[in-house]
Amino acid sequence: MPAETIQKVQSFLQLGDELFKQGRFAEAAEEYKRATELDPSNAPGHNYWGMALAYQGKPGEAVEQYRRATEIDPNHAQAFHGWGHALANQQKYGEAIEKYRQAAELDPANAAIHINWGAAFANQGKPDEAIEQYRRAAELDPRHAQAFHGWGFVLASQKRYDEAIEKYRQAAELEPTDAEIHKSWAVALVSQGKPAEAIEQYRRVTELDSMYAFAYHGWGLILASQGKYDEAIEKYRQAAELDPANAEIHKNWGVTLVSQGKPAEAIEHYRRTTEIDSKYALAYHGWGLALASQLKYDEAIKKYRRAAKLDPTNAEIHINWGVTLTEQGKPDEAVEQYRRATEIDPKHAQAFHGWGLALVNQQKYGEAIEKYRQAEELAPADANIHINWGAALVNQGKPAEAIEQYRRAKELDPKSAQAHHGWGVALANQQKYGEAIEQYRQAEELAPAD
Repeated sequence: MPAETIQKVQSFLQLGDELFKQGRFAEAAEEYKRATELDPSNAPGHNYWGMALAYQGKPGEAVEQYRRATEIDPNHAQAFHGWGHALANQQKYGEAIEKYRQAAELDPANAAIHINWGAAFANQGKPDEAIEQYRRAAELDPRHAQAFHGWGFVLASQKRYDEAIEKYRQAAELEPTDAEIHKSWAVALVSQGKPAEAIEQYRRVTELDSMYAFAYHGWGLILASQGKYDEAIEKYRQAAELDPANAEIHKNWGVTLVSQGKPAEAIEHYRRTTEIDSKYALAYHGWGLALASQLKYDEAIKKYRRAAKLDPTNAEIHINWGVTLTEQGKPDEAVEQYRRATEIDPKHAQAFHGWGLALVNQQKYGEAIEKYRQAEELAPADANIHINWGAALVNQGKPAEAIEQYRRAKELDPKSAQAHHGWGVALANQQKYGEAIEQYRQAEELAPAD
């Protein structure tokens, strides 16, 4: 090749490198292309071209350049590594792993290869293999924060939260300004049921990156779970300002407003959720619940119907649909919804419980009791099942059996005013008025406003 051509090739490659460093990937790709057109056998040129394409979000085109680089130079580890990364970005994890294996054989001391190899295994649902790759990366480079972060992420996926948090701690010590590490740490703490500690990690995330919408959203969810609704809503507001197209934020904002007793405001957020994502079943479900709380039953049912069409395997939708129909005085239709819920989830106690309530409204006390029995088998610690079971027995004229159910409810929930009240009704049915009055008195003490 003439010296002049060699000089031009080098010039194009150097210019491509400069543009790449500036993040001007499309322009960089053009320079690498020009270099390889003059020198088709230039493996580095094809490799860099592949990198520039990958950074533009063009993994398919990148693969072709990495392929060409390795055909020219079968020992080009970086090209195999990049090829694997491009395949992983196409969710072709099995093929990606093979390329990482080839890259690691050629460059066995490169920790980054093992990190990406671990990520591919994790995405394949092979956590043990992933951990081995992260472990190898950490052995090769004990100061590589990403190795510990990835390792922690996989451990968290196995619900090994203490071990995961230790890895996040190591990662954060090595890379204290990486917001992503603290976000993962927060998520693990939430899963451990440690909301206060999780909030501290989300707070740290936002200190490092004030534009991190996920952190504000997660922080809001924790506050809502603590009943701190106003604070939660402020976090949702911050999250939505940063990520206005995120339907999940508005859905959870709606849920929190319902918990605050503000269904009209909640509906606006459910509406916004469905504008962003018209197929978001949970938003229509929540919208229906908000409407039902306003006694707008027909409108609520329309939303449940829409939610069930989008998510036909969600038993909760049919349960709440049944509740609304029961409140409308339509027990026959309610029963059908509860029946559907139990077909979807035969172990859903609430479905059998609600079915029993609907049967009571039809004065089918024997059938109702059978549903309560099924509900109790699935949720033996639910006092409300026994309270309603007791009421059905009273209606059957079986006060002695009813008292046993109220007694069981009281054992499960000693502060249940309803249990004492029902017990009093059963005693009154036995003409044990003095004992009945004592139960009513205890009910009044527990719930004086009732």
